[in-house]
Amino acid sequence: MTTVNGGIRLEARPGLNATLEASAVNGGVMVRDGFPLQFTEREPRRVAGRINNGGSKIVLRTTNGGIVVGAGRGRRAPETIERELQAR
Repeated sequence: MTTVNGGIRLEARPGLNATLEASAVNGGVMVRDGFPLQFTEREPRRVAGRINNGGSKIVLRTTNGGIVVGAGRGRRAPETIERELQAR
């Protein structure tokens, strides 16, 4: 995900296995407490690491805005979200 003027909020299911890279030019990157990220880099404007066992790469970048990463509430199944996105 990339944005120029705006923030990014990623809510991932707790069992997600992925690798995360998140950076903000004019803003900060915040990882919510309890999110299973093993940091390889942790700076106010850049965060990288492994979520659970690692896996596919998730890249979040913004120029003017912040980034928040945390556990989602699991309201909708991934298949439901995918169908909704395909319908757009």
